[in-house]
Amino acid sequence: MEVLFSQGDSAKEKANVELLNTKGVKIIVICPQDASAAAAAADEARAAGVKVIFYDRLIRDSASLDYYVTFDSVAIEAAWGTYLVSKASGSGNDLIMMNAMIKVKKRAARIVGCSYAALTAMLPGA
Repeated sequence: MEVLFSQGDSAKEKANVELLNTKGVKIIVICPQDASAAAAAADEARAAGVKVIFYDRLIRDSASLDYYVTFDSVAIEAAWGTYLVSKASGSGNDLIMMNAMIKVKKRAARIVGCSYAALTAMLPGA
């Protein structure tokens, strides 16, 4: 297994897929920075006979999908929130969520999930 990070750069992501293609990999898992830009990379991988798995973001501009894997963002964020609340001690402590570096959909999932966890802790049985 080899893991390559594209560091938020669509051109680097495409270059990483091309590099893996030249190495003769059988399966590539792509968690695209930009789903539209990743379509060409997915198509190249498929043309090279590589199975393509999209993780977290569905690449809609490509027919080169073998599998798509995702998760319930709100449930995951609720679990994180529940963990944080369970580790808080004392009373009157603030729990601050910082979401500046994540995309809008993920930010919304984090806010909903963590808010659910916090409200559940404050209002048991509600």
